[in-house]
Amino acid sequence: MGTLRYLAAAHGERFTGVCALEGGLGNQSRFVDWTNRTDVDHSLFLTSWVGGLVAPTSPAGPVAQTLWGYAQSGPGVYQGDTWFYGHDLPRVADSLGTTRCPLYVFSGEYDYSATTEMSRAAAERLGGELIEMVGAGHFPMSENPTGFTQYLQPVLAVLREKYDS
Repeated sequence: MGTLRYLAAAHGERFTGVCALEGGLGNQSRFVDWTNRTDVDHSLFLTSWVGGLVAPTSPAGPVAQTLWGYAQSGPGVYQGDTWFYGHDLPRVADSLGTTRCPLYVFSGEYDYSATTEMSRAAAERLGGELIEMVGAGHFPMSENPTGFTQYLQPVLAVLREKYDS
């Protein structure tokens, strides 16, 4: 999701708005070399690594589907998933100006990889708005899609009105 914040600041004139889920301006602790090992069972490792980011109140079915997706990858896939956020974004974050379009940074209270404080700092630094999601984890759109809509729908209504005017 770091990519979206970058796009809002660097190329925001191309968008009506940007909804960035779960992120600050980078977190190098989520990008670690040991996730790219052939002697590690990624189906077990990744589900436990990211499973702790899921809200304890999220419905079991969507949580299982979310973790299943991570269980399917092999060496190097997780690193590819986190490359920009953990590697490149921290290097360019200070050079970003404020967004050129509305930016909404959504943050789940159970996300310790992109904490609400990190998301708040990103929203403030880039001129966006923080949307705090009570009871949500790092994957609100997949771990609890119904719960996520209560936060997303009002933002989409604002963006739709902006687009229509």
